This record gives sequence, C-alpha cells and structure tokens, in this order.
Amino acid sequence: MFVSKILFEIKLNDAFSLKDRRKVEKSIKEKLKKRFNVSIIIQHEDYPMNLFTINIVQINENVNELKKVYENILEMILDNYEIELLRNEFDILN
Repeated sequence: MFVSKILFEIKLNDAFSLKDRRKVEKSIKEKLKKRFNVSIIIQHEDYPMNLFTINIVQINENVNELKKVYENILEMILDNYEIELLRNEFDILN
C-alpha cells in the first residue's frame, strides 16, 4: 500500500471576505471528495482572507494511480477556480 500526500497553498484572487473564501474552500472540498474519494483538511488563518492550504491524503496499491489522481486534482482545481497556486507538493510514502 502506498499513501500520497498532496499540498496546495492557494491564493484566491476574488475573495474579499471570509465568506468568499469559505465558499470556495467548501466547493473545492466537496468536489474533491465526491470525484476522487480522498481525505482533505483545509487550513487557514483569519488574515489574509484570501489564502488557505489544502492537504489531501489518498491510499492506493498502485503508485501510478496515485500520480494520475494528483494530476487530475491539480487540473480540476486550476480549470474551475480563479486562483493562484503559491505552493504545490506531492509525496508518496510507503
């Protein structure tokens, strides 16, 4: 069994309040869980209001599947949201 750990540090270009940020966070979290069956934790501070970090964990027997899911998650986030990706990390643990 292999475990993938994914981290995205995201800056929202159109978030001007906590409500704006939480709306996007919730949307991303729900779509990722539904589509990719992954575990997600979202971390953020109260200020600045437009920054947050998504931590994603997934377990699979196939390393190539983990890589494929990572690429699909990255593509889905970049294609569907007006964001700036500040940091992007992908690790596989065994």
